[in-house]
Amino acid sequence: MTRPGRQSPRPRRGFNLLELMLTASIIGVVAAIAAPRFSTAITRHRVENAAQRVAADLRLARSTARTVSMTRGLAFDAKNDLYTLPQITDPDDAKSAYTVDLSEAPLNTDLMAAWFGGDALLTFDLYGVPDSEGIVVLRCGDEYRSVVLLTSGETEVRRLSKSEASPLVAFPPPDPKGVGVAEY
Repeated sequence: MTRPGRQSPRPRRGFNLLELMLTASIIGVVAAIAAPRFSTAITRHRVENAAQRVAADLRLARSTARTVSMTRGLAFDAKNDLYTLPQITDPDDAKSAYTVDLSEAPLNTDLMAAWFGGDALLTFDLYGVPDSEGIVVLRCGDEYRSVVLLTSGETEVRRLSKSEASPLVAFPPPDPKGVGVAEY
Protein backbone atom coordinates (compact mmCIF):
# COMPACT_ATOMS: atom_id res chain seq x y z
CA MET A 1 0.00 0.00 0.00
CA THR A 2 1.30 3.43 -0.89
CA ARG A 3 1.09 6.45 1.33
CA PRO A 4 -0.74 9.47 0.14
CA GLY A 5 1.54 11.78 -1.79
CA ARG A 6 4.07 9.06 -2.65
CA GLN A 7 4.22 7.31 -5.94
CA SER A 8 4.53 3.57 -6.24
CA PRO A 9 8.09 2.37 -6.88
CA ARG A 10 8.99 2.06 -10.54
CA PRO A 11 9.66 -1.35 -11.95
CA ARG A 12 13.37 -2.11 -12.11
CA ARG A 13 14.98 -1.57 -15.54
CA GLY A 14 18.30 -2.99 -16.82
CA PHE A 15 20.67 -5.55 -15.38
CA ASN A 16 22.93 -5.45 -12.38
CA LEU A 17 26.67 -6.03 -12.60
CA LEU A 18 26.49 -9.64 -11.43
CA GLU A 19 24.04 -10.59 -14.18
CA LEU A 20 26.22 -8.93 -16.83
CA MET A 21 29.38 -10.67 -15.60
CA LEU A 22 27.66 -14.06 -15.54
CA THR A 23 26.38 -13.62 -19.11
CA ALA A 24 29.81 -12.49 -20.35
CA SER A 25 31.52 -15.50 -18.78
CA ILE A 26 29.02 -17.93 -20.33
CA ILE A 27 29.59 -16.36 -23.75
CA GLY A 28 33.37 -16.64 -23.21
CA VAL A 29 33.17 -20.35 -22.36
CA VAL A 30 30.98 -21.11 -25.38
CA ALA A 31 33.33 -19.16 -27.67
CA ALA A 32 36.37 -21.00 -26.28
CA ILE A 33 34.72 -24.33 -27.04
CA ALA A 34 33.50 -23.33 -30.52
CA ALA A 35 36.64 -21.60 -31.86
CA PRO A 36 38.83 -24.71 -32.37
CA ARG A 37 35.97 -26.59 -34.00
CA PHE A 38 35.30 -23.67 -36.32
CA SER A 39 38.99 -23.49 -37.25
CA THR A 40 39.09 -27.23 -38.00
CA ALA A 41 35.96 -26.95 -40.14
CA ILE A 42 37.49 -24.12 -42.17
CA THR A 43 40.69 -26.11 -42.71
CA ARG A 44 38.73 -29.17 -43.81
CA HIS A 45 36.60 -27.04 -46.14
CA ARG A 46 39.66 -25.41 -47.75
CA VAL A 47 41.48 -28.67 -48.51
CA GLU A 48 38.28 -30.30 -49.80
CA ASN A 49 37.62 -27.33 -52.11
CA ALA A 50 41.20 -27.42 -53.37
CA ALA A 51 40.92 -31.16 -54.10
CA GLN A 52 37.64 -30.65 -55.93
CA ARG A 53 39.25 -27.82 -57.93
CA VAL A 54 42.16 -30.05 -58.99
CA ALA A 55 39.75 -32.86 -59.93
CA ALA A 56 37.60 -30.43 -61.94
CA ASP A 57 40.66 -29.11 -63.80
CA LEU A 58 41.80 -32.66 -64.58
CA ARG A 59 38.34 -33.26 -66.06
CA LEU A 60 38.58 -29.93 -67.94
CA ALA A 61 41.90 -30.92 -69.54
CA ARG A 62 40.49 -34.34 -70.44
CA SER A 63 37.26 -33.00 -71.96
CA THR A 64 39.10 -30.25 -73.84
CA ALA A 65 41.47 -32.84 -75.35
CA ARG A 66 38.49 -34.88 -76.51
CA THR A 67 36.58 -31.84 -77.80
CA VAL A 68 39.41 -30.39 -79.91
CA SER A 69 40.99 -33.79 -80.71
CA MET A 70 44.40 -32.59 -79.56
CA THR A 71 46.59 -33.41 -76.59
CA ARG A 72 46.16 -31.31 -73.47
CA GLY A 73 48.27 -31.40 -70.36
CA LEU A 74 48.84 -30.21 -66.85
CA ALA A 75 52.11 -29.30 -65.17
CA PHE A 76 52.21 -29.39 -61.36
CA ASP A 77 54.73 -27.32 -59.38
CA ALA A 78 54.74 -28.48 -55.74
CA LYS A 79 57.43 -25.99 -54.69
CA ASN A 80 55.19 -23.06 -55.64
CA ASP A 81 51.84 -24.75 -54.82
CA LEU A 82 50.48 -24.26 -58.31
CA TYR A 83 49.60 -26.05 -61.52
CA THR A 84 49.20 -24.92 -65.11
CA LEU A 85 47.13 -26.06 -68.06
CA PRO A 86 49.42 -24.60 -70.76
CA GLN A 87 47.15 -25.14 -73.79
CA ILE A 88 44.10 -23.60 -72.13
CA THR A 89 43.83 -19.82 -71.75
CA ASP A 90 43.15 -18.25 -68.39
CA PRO A 91 39.53 -17.08 -68.19
CA ASP A 92 40.68 -13.90 -66.40
CA ASP A 93 43.59 -13.13 -68.75
CA ALA A 94 43.31 -14.29 -72.37
CA LYS A 95 47.05 -13.66 -72.92
CA SER A 96 48.27 -16.25 -70.42
CA ALA A 97 47.91 -19.95 -69.70
CA TYR A 98 45.37 -21.17 -67.18
CA THR A 99 47.25 -21.32 -63.87
CA VAL A 100 45.88 -22.10 -60.42
CA ASP A 101 47.82 -21.02 -57.33
CA LEU A 102 46.52 -23.21 -54.52
CA SER A 103 48.30 -21.16 -51.85
CA GLU A 104 46.20 -18.07 -52.56
CA ALA A 105 42.84 -17.24 -51.01
CA PRO A 106 40.29 -18.72 -50.79
CA LEU A 107 42.01 -22.14 -51.01
CA ASN A 108 45.16 -21.48 -48.92
CA THR A 109 46.30 -25.07 -49.49
CA ASP A 110 49.72 -26.69 -49.97
CA LEU A 111 50.40 -28.87 -53.01
CA MET A 112 52.47 -31.56 -51.31
CA ALA A 113 53.13 -33.83 -54.29
CA ALA A 114 51.97 -34.72 -57.78
CA TRP A 115 53.09 -37.99 -59.39
CA PHE A 116 52.08 -39.11 -62.86
CA GLY A 117 54.25 -41.90 -64.19
CA GLY A 118 57.31 -40.68 -62.31
CA ASP A 119 56.96 -36.92 -62.84
CA ALA A 120 54.59 -34.02 -62.21
CA LEU A 121 53.48 -33.75 -65.85
CA LEU A 122 50.29 -35.22 -67.21
CA THR A 123 49.05 -35.38 -70.79
CA PHE A 124 45.65 -36.43 -72.13
CA ASP A 125 45.66 -37.71 -75.71
CA LEU A 126 43.08 -36.67 -78.32
CA TYR A 127 40.69 -39.34 -76.96
CA GLY A 128 40.99 -38.03 -73.39
CA VAL A 129 43.14 -40.94 -72.20
CA PRO A 130 45.87 -39.95 -69.72
CA ASP A 131 49.49 -40.93 -70.42
CA SER A 132 49.64 -42.42 -66.88
CA GLU A 133 47.67 -42.81 -63.72
CA GLY A 134 48.71 -40.69 -60.79
CA ILE A 135 48.00 -38.88 -57.58
CA VAL A 136 48.00 -35.32 -56.26
CA VAL A 137 48.37 -34.81 -52.50
CA LEU A 138 47.08 -31.61 -50.88
CA ARG A 139 47.39 -30.35 -47.31
CA CYS A 140 45.82 -27.58 -45.27
CA GLY A 141 46.77 -27.64 -41.61
CA ASP A 142 46.42 -31.24 -40.44
CA GLU A 143 43.94 -32.19 -43.18
CA TYR A 144 45.10 -34.11 -46.25
CA ARG A 145 43.31 -35.02 -49.48
CA SER A 146 44.43 -36.95 -52.52
CA VAL A 147 43.12 -36.60 -56.03
CA VAL A 148 43.63 -39.91 -57.77
CA LEU A 149 43.62 -40.11 -61.56
CA LEU A 150 42.77 -43.58 -62.78
CA THR A 151 43.96 -45.04 -66.09
CA SER A 152 40.40 -44.60 -67.38
CA GLY A 153 40.77 -40.83 -66.92
CA GLU A 154 38.28 -40.70 -64.05
CA THR A 155 39.20 -38.83 -60.87
CA GLU A 156 38.54 -39.63 -57.21
CA VAL A 157 39.00 -37.37 -54.21
CA ARG A 158 40.01 -39.22 -51.05
CA ARG A 159 40.63 -38.17 -47.48
CA LEU A 160 44.06 -39.13 -46.13
CA SER A 161 45.47 -39.30 -42.64
CA LYS A 162 48.92 -37.85 -42.01
CA SER A 163 50.42 -41.35 -41.85
CA GLU A 164 48.83 -42.25 -45.21
CA ALA A 165 50.07 -39.02 -46.80
CA SER A 166 53.68 -39.25 -45.55
CA PRO A 167 54.93 -41.95 -47.98
CA LEU A 168 53.12 -40.24 -50.86
CA VAL A 169 55.02 -36.99 -50.43
CA ALA A 170 58.45 -38.62 -50.10
CA PHE A 171 60.99 -37.37 -52.64
CA PRO A 172 61.28 -39.56 -54.65
CA PRO A 173 58.23 -41.64 -53.77
CA PRO A 174 58.71 -45.32 -52.94
CA ASP A 175 57.16 -46.36 -56.27
CA PRO A 176 56.73 -43.40 -58.62
CA LYS A 177 54.62 -45.39 -61.09
CA GLY A 178 51.12 -45.39 -59.68
CA VAL A 179 52.20 -44.68 -56.10
CA GLY A 180 49.21 -44.93 -53.85
CA VAL A 181 46.84 -45.76 -56.71
CA ALA A 182 47.06 -49.52 -57.06
CA GLU A 183 47.28 -50.07 -53.31
CA TYR A 184 44.19 -48.01 -52.51
